[in-house]
Amino acid sequence: MLRIVLAHDFLNRFGGAERVLQVLHERLPEAPIYTLAADPRILVEHFPRARVYTSWLQNVPAILQAPLIPTAVESIVLPEAELVVSSAGFMKGLITKPGVRHVSYVHSPVRYLWDWTHEYLLERGVTGVRAKAARVIFHYLRLWDFQAAQRPELLIANSKTTQARIAKYYRRHAPIIYPPVRQLGAAHDPRPSSFVIPSHYDLIVSPLRHFKRIDIAVSAYTRIRRRLTVVGEGPALAHLKKLAGPTIRFLGWQPDHVVAYLLQHARTFVLPAAEDFGMAAVEAMLTGSPVLALRAGGATETVREGVTGEFFDDPSPEVLLAGLRRLEHNRSRLARP
Repeated sequence: MLRIVLAHDFLNRFGGAERVLQVLHERLPEAPIYTLAADPRILVEHFPRARVYTSWLQNVPAILQAPLIPTAVESIVLPEAELVVSSAGFMKGLITKPGVRHVSYVHSPVRYLWDWTHEYLLERGVTGVRAKAARVIFHYLRLWDFQAAQRPELLIANSKTTQARIAKYYRRHAPIIYPPVRQLGAAHDPRPSSFVIPSHYDLIVSPLRHFKRIDIAVSAYTRIRRRLTVVGEGPALAHLKKLAGPTIRFLGWQPDHVVAYLLQHARTFVLPAAEDFGMAAVEAMLTGSPVLALRAGGATETVREGVTGEFFDDPSPEVLLAGLRRLEHNRSRLARP
């Protein structure tokens, strides 16, 4: 029997990348999982039977972890195995023994290193001397990240968008395997009892980060006084609340069964930023909810214009609203199955 090891950067949250790892674990239940650090609550809820091993970075405060990531990755001693399957951003840098195959599933080259450094620092309020120090650290991490990307025998991209970014930043070709997406929102999902859901609403499910451009949708929906429900947590929440009118509702983090219910009953799912793949939008389409998406990134590979959704071409409230009007005009063609 082939001896396989799974590796994933961090298990301190549960998003799309972690769902992919969960599927790999379900298919390969005997394979141990190596990670830099993990939240025990995530392990109990999503990986209860997995053998999970963390690095010494587990004991380092999160604010100090970034410059230590290369050393932590390279210090992981893997068990005897014939195949290592890594995922996320940094675990591609694992040092494997001669003869051990390493396949790395890349959700995205690390964005805060390669193309969103400025936005990342602004989001966290890092300025002045701290910003200069951070840029020095990021320069070092970029050099290591490029070198780390040359180690696996095979890099796999989750979309054409990611494939292009791998070619640009790592100078490697990566075949595409789209990530598995679970069909949420079965008809029997119970209505959540923790809050009242309006009869008509549009929906965003996303981490609340500035580069997700949720501010565009909040501003647009506030302008026309249309109901928008936002699910997710993150550092942009305070800013978004300042922009929001009375028709915008923030629900914070919600468990899968609540998200499933919200997706199934939403009139429209809104994707206002370019995503490398956009798993939540695909989950929305699987429930029959049409998608209004920025014409960029992974959505261009998954949303069928005029069939499962509509696009808007510029990240601005005005252009988003024009796309929403087109979607409403064509809604009869976008009817739920």
